Amino acid sequence: MSRWFRVYDELLDDPKVQCLAPELFRALVNLWCIASKHKGRLPPMAQVAFALRMTPEQAADALAELRAAGLIDDDADGARPHNWDGRQFKSDASNDRVGRFRQRRRNGECNADETATVTLPESETESETESDTET
Repeated sequence: MSRWFRVYDELLDDPKVQCLAPELFRALVNLWCIASKHKGRLPPMAQVAFALRMTPEQAADALAELRAAGLIDDDADGARPHNWDGRQFKSDASNDRVGRFRQRRRNGECNADETATVTLPESETESETESDTET
């Protein structure tokens, strides 16, 4: 199953990202893909290196540079992209919303014109939080 993750358009004006060397920018985007596959965490270095198509030493160097740029964080559970949880929140999954829609439809509570594919807007709190958080 393919996954998707959020990349915000403010990235275009983020100096931490835009000042990266091209090969480091590519590594960062690929690390986001890796993190998406691993619930927001980076796996052991051997897996990261393979996914980046680098030697373990090259991958470790790239991670060190991205840490220094403030784009990779470490905690007790390991490495992860900076602010991953703030940008990749659970509302992206539609299963619960579609289930509620189908239940309302079975109960006769919704119009025939309603559709289950409409994405609910983000709450005002989430939008405000996003503009206040760092990349």
